[in-house]
Amino acid sequence: MNQKSLQLAKELEAELKNRILPFWAEHTPDWEYGGFIGYISADMNVEREHFKSGVICARILWTFSKAYHHYKNEEYLKIARHAYEFLTTAFWDKENGGIYWTVDYQGNCESGKKQIYAQAFAIYGLAEYYRASGEQDALKMAMELFRYLERYGYDAEYGGYIDALDKDWSTLEDTSLSDKDMNVAKTMNTNLHVIEGYTNLFSITADENVRTALKKITEDMVQYILDDSSGHFLMYFDKDWTKRSDMVSYGHDIEGSWLLEEAAAVLGDAELYARIKATALQMAEMVYQDGCDLQNGGLYGEMEHGNPVGDDKEWWTQAEAVVGFYNAYTLSGDGKYLDCAAEIWEYIKSHLLDYENGEWFWGVSLQGCAHENEEKVGPWKCPYHNGRMCFEIINRVKAEEK
Repeated sequence: MNQKSLQLAKELEAELKNRILPFWAEHTPDWEYGGFIGYISADMNVEREHFKSGVICARILWTFSKAYHHYKNEEYLKIARHAYEFLTTAFWDKENGGIYWTVDYQGNCESGKKQIYAQAFAIYGLAEYYRASGEQDALKMAMELFRYLERYGYDAEYGGYIDALDKDWSTLEDTSLSDKDMNVAKTMNTNLHVIEGYTNLFSITADENVRTALKKITEDMVQYILDDSSGHFLMYFDKDWTKRSDMVSYGHDIEGSWLLEEAAAVLGDAELYARIKATALQMAEMVYQDGCDLQNGGLYGEMEHGNPVGDDKEWWTQAEAVVGFYNAYTLSGDGKYLDCAAEIWEYIKSHLLDYENGEWFWGVSLQGCAHENEEKVGPWKCPYHNGRMCFEIINRVKAEEK
């Protein structure tokens, strides 16, 4: 067994158990109104009346369900149950079905927009909660969301999933995922996370309808979203897959490389798996060549026309790089990918861990200075990327030891 792998897994387990999970369990549950505090600044200023995000509730549900399934610690189950109850009451649209985009701090609907991205994460979290707890209603709701996505979100004409619909699942003008994203019919980001949710759901249910949908979106992702000439995902599209941008997201590329391979492995289709494995390695290699900052360390965020977009290296891109490069090492046996995963973990330790207040900073500048004005907890900041990084490496190394 490679000693570098063992050391990496040991350190990530300590990070998970001693820093990430305790921070979120101690500081974020809103025991008065339900769910989780919507915003905590980097210096730990708590905004109790900030709105709450359905995506973050679903991601916390996934994280603590995973933690309970892994460690059987009842405190983790308590947090997972708290997330489950809020997701299925405050966020659940009892009239139209589906998950609201946001609610206010008291749990009243603030934005009923049906962002497909949020529905996919709810499936991801609910399926994991069922795996951990055996709660049948969680699985029932996950399958109900799956049927909503297939009925309203899937584009039967061109393939793939549209980005968003209105509260009643009707057409919506502004489908953009965030202020940073283009308002287009389809995005790489939404379709990638549909794969993620469906992979988890199929791994639990072996449902043939889920299998069919997962295989189709995996194939669509490679056919329409992956640029064969570069090995990168394209990001924004019209309904007919006409590209709207040349921007590249290294974080999504390296994350997508292992999520696609995981989907193909779960499907158990040998021919598809062979194709996706080659694709995953191509993507990892392109990120390895172009996305790693050889001078300052870490992974760049987004690039357009060969230049960095913005001045930051966000926490989630570094976490996904550790998993993605470790996956490439596992698939290829090439030690350069293991070295890269270990080096990025060292970069995380040096630049992103908040040793004073806990958890991780949102990000650092390209030169490595922390963005201390960004949130520690917020609509996009949660324990899912860094927590999952830890679980993935721990479980992969454990499997290799057998």
